[in-house]
Order: sequence, then structure tokens, then C-alpha cells
Amino acid sequence: NITEINTRLLWIRRGKLIVGSDTNRFNQSFTVNINSSQLSPPAQVNGRNYTNSIIITGTLEIYAEIPAFLTSKLSSSLEPGQNVINLVDNVDWTIQDRIAIAPTDFEISFSEEFNITSLGSYSLEINKPANHFHFGNSSSILTDYGSLDMRADVALLSRKVKFLATNNHINPS
Repeated sequence: NITEINTRLLWIRRGKLIVGSDTNRFNQSFTVNINSSQLSPPAQVNGRNYTNSIIITGTLEIYAEIPAFLTSKLSSSLEPGQNVINLVDNVDWTIQDRIAIAPTDFEISFSEEFNITSLGSYSLEINKPANHFHFGNSSSILTDYGSLDMRADVALLSRKVKFLATNNHINPS
């Protein structure tokens, strides 16, 4: 099985690139790296030059397993220096998955990203201590429009299917 494609141009002309099927979803990682250097000449397609491109004039079908939980919320507050997160959901994430915790302060820069190093029921151990406070108590604020849940969102950033591109043509000078 091919789980990684490295190329400077991916052109699915008249054929098909199919990953998994509707009844047999792909559950591994699949990555397409579109990568060229300054020394790579552009690829010519129908008289036009292309670099770092995906051209689909045929069919691209991707059937990947989708985690049951893409987001959750903290079930208890995360203090600076702590590296265990308690969640309201028993998520199906895996070790080494990348997650983000939203800020619960006025500073948007207080969002943080971590890698999961250990899993428990409703809890995750992360690769480094938190730098900022993230609210996670179950209380909420009542407003004229109902209640407002103030707990920090936790989002899964890792994806099984990735299309990545680098552009080494850019001259920073």
C-alpha cells in the first residue's frame, strides 16, 4: 500500500486516485508532498508551467476514517505547569496526535498546542506543561439568551490525510 506520494506535480488526468472506499475507509496516514526546489524546472501541462501544483481533471476520491470527536471541552481547569488534561468526552484520539486548547482569557495568544503522550478515560497527558490558565469548570453564565459555557475547547489538529506543499522558489531577499 502506498501511504506517501512525493512529487513536484500531481496531475490526475483522466484516471483516478482513490484512497479507501465508502465501505472500507482508509485508517492509516496518507500524505501527498508537493515539493520542488529552485533547481527544478516547472512542469509543462497543456503549454502552461506549473510548480507545486495539484491538477485534477480526472477523479480524486478519499475515504478516510473520521474520529468520533474532533473537539471536546475541558472538564476541569488546566493550570500553568500542569500536563494532564481532563475532558468532558472519552475521545478516540491517539498518542502523538496534535491538539490545541483555546484561550479562556482576553489574550488570543494564550491558545496552546500539544502532542498527546498518554491516554486515559476522559484524560490526556501532554508533551509539555501548559503555559497559560485554561478554564474548565462546569459552571456557566446565564444571559438573556440562555447559558454560556465558558470551558476551553480542545481540538484535534492531527489529520490522517494531508496535502502538503513547500515552495522553495521564494527568495527572501
